[in-house]
Amino acid sequence: MNRHANYFKIGIFVLAGFFLLAGALVYLGAGRLFRPRIYIETYVDATVQGIDIGSPVKFRGVPIGRISHIDFTFNEYDEPDPDVSGRQDYVVLVMEVDKQAFRGMFDDPTITSDVDQAVQEGLRVMIQPQGITGLNYAEFDYLPPSKRTPPLKIWWKPEHPYIPSAPGTLTSMLDSVNSIMDTFKA
Repeated sequence: MNRHANYFKIGIFVLAGFFLLAGALVYLGAGRLFRPRIYIETYVDATVQGIDIGSPVKFRGVPIGRISHIDFTFNEYDEPDPDVSGRQDYVVLVMEVDKQAFRGMFDDPTITSDVDQAVQEGLRVMIQPQGITGLNYAEFDYLPPSKRTPPLKIWWKPEHPYIPSAPGTLTSMLDSVNSIMDTFKA
């Protein structure tokens, strides 16, 4: 009889510990689940190797969100525009950004105009390396006029506010190395 009472107490203790642990995980993780988010998209005319769903999105090195969707423009938006010449196989990155990171900046009716104003001031999205692991992240930053790249030509109306992409530092460095190698070939 005493032995059964001990098993009961141990069972209650284990269950209580399990529920406390589960409650702590929900408490610590639920804040992120219920935070307001905004979705922003960009289009990349290069490889997005090292970017996956869940990859970090940062603004000047500060984590502000994650990549929530990756696809090609020809899958996301209907037919290509016959007036636009050249390749039309951009990669679409949809980024889920924590609205709390920009308190007071993005109110629902003005999100698109706020983003458009930031783009005019030089805001771009760049794919940056995350150390030597081969993983990359999306970096938001303001570029000076000399380094800004014009937005890609698009023929569709973006589903979310749009921030143009720019080559990241690794891409720029590889382009420079390729250019130097091409001069040696000639």
